Amino acid sequence: MTGRNPINLPRLSVVIILALITLVSIPLYADSFSFYLGPQPDPIPAVNGEAVGPYPGQLTDTTTHTIVSTDPFMCLDGNITTYWGSTLTGGTISSPLGEGEEEAAFLASQLLSKAQALGVTPDSYAHPNPPSPNTPAYSAFINSYAAPITFAIWQVMGTLPAGPLEPPGTQAFVNQAQAEYANVFSNPSSPLYAAGQVFLSSVIIFSPNPPGSNQRYMTAIDPSFVTSQPTPEPATLGLLAGSLLFLGCVRHTGKRNSN
Repeated sequence: MTGRNPINLPRLSVVIILALITLVSIPLYADSFSFYLGPQPDPIPAVNGEAVGPYPGQLTDTTTHTIVSTDPFMCLDGNITTYWGSTLTGGTISSPLGEGEEEAAFLASQLLSKAQALGVTPDSYAHPNPPSPNTPAYSAFINSYAAPITFAIWQVMGTLPAGPLEPPGTQAFVNQAQAEYANVFSNPSSPLYAAGQVFLSSVIIFSPNPPGSNQRYMTAIDPSFVTSQPTPEPATLGLLAGSLLFLGCVRHTGKRNSN
């Protein structure tokens, strides 16, 4: 008909279908979630007065009453206090978004990778009793990887605790995470980009309500994630064999002195 544009039904149908797929693929976390920080480990792996990860915890969907994760968790806020055995309710979950969170997710995966290489089972809700701190493998894991990676996560998140010095090797892991973000997570032309996005979509961050009232926690997953950067080795970390202090008096994963 002259003067009118006929509707192309097949094309319109394709547009509608694509729109529906897009809506369905958007993760809508309308449920409410709680996070239980496990009981105080004995002994506590602590360096410079700070308990280092990974931390035992359980993430629960309180709307459906289902357990979401008992993976080892890493804390994203070193400048906030949360006490052992606390249950944080009314929170939300999300996937890592932005440079800091994506770098933190990468660092958490590297921590599991190093534990696996050393034959160490990290402390988690499913495995609440870590090996004896007197074993060389466990001491190496804490000093060489757990401590610097915990502080590296707080550094990339901008949440370092006031006072304690960063363990040797922290900056090396920060540099590695920043390179991974630049070369993989934010670089669609990278051959690892697709795998990186799948990895990030599998990581869960618990955020308390209201924000900032307690620490945020991130699942540490997928130690097999392929990195484009070489992992700093102990020889480059400047190990301090005597810096590992298992402090029974440390009662939280945040600041040394409670608020």
